[in-house]
Amino acid sequence: MKFINLLFAFCMCFVACAQNPSIKTVDINTFEVGLKDTTVQLIDVRTEDEFDGGHLRRSINMNVNGDDFAQRITGLDKNKPVYVYCLSGGRSKTAANKLAKAGFVNVVNMDGGIMAWKYEAKEVVLDKPITNTGMSMEDFNKLVSGDKPVLVEFYATWCGPCKTLKPRVEAIESQFKDKLKVIYIDVDKDKAISDQMKMKSIPVVQFYKKGKKVWSVTGLVTKDSLIRKMKL
Repeated sequence: MKFINLLFAFCMCFVACAQNPSIKTVDINTFEVGLKDTTVQLIDVRTEDEFDGGHLRRSINMNVNGDDFAQRITGLDKNKPVYVYCLSGGRSKTAANKLAKAGFVNVVNMDGGIMAWKYEAKEVVLDKPITNTGMSMEDFNKLVSGDKPVLVEFYATWCGPCKTLKPRVEAIESQFKDKLKVIYIDVDKDKAISDQMKMKSIPVVQFYKKGKKVWSVTGLVTKDSLIRKMKL
């Protein structure tokens, strides 16, 4: 028992030491309160198109996956707080680590990203009118309303967990092609659906029977567990 307790204490110490003290990940309400500090440098680390489609007031767009990200952050004050956010929290974590590595001493990452922000109906600023070029909610409802059960995966092309999950869903689609319809919803392209459904994070898998949602799972899930839940 003593050995187990010592091992647990060591592991906890290792985790604590591994955390970067320059970075804090906070919920959207704590993040919002922090923005009252006028010295905060607020960075939206998504793409320009995503930024134009809705962003937090006072935020500056610096795409963390852009070639110029490292150069652009040199224009920020390392001694002032830097608040970062993205769509659901993945890319902002990457940005926070890059900022801390570059010497920024107070980096705050918004957990859940702007998806969680919108879910709580907080203010979003639009620079350009939204043009709904993706699937409409009406189209979606038609797709899930047939006699055949429907499995829906909500994903984004940049989302790491989504990339892991998609092959599992594709394998299910292949295995049950005669019994099941599978739909893939890109939350960046099909914004009307993700906004109306108030998607808080991704990936999400939903299961429908005759237009009615039977269950929903958020995050990574195994192929076998999805099959068991569907009960085909």
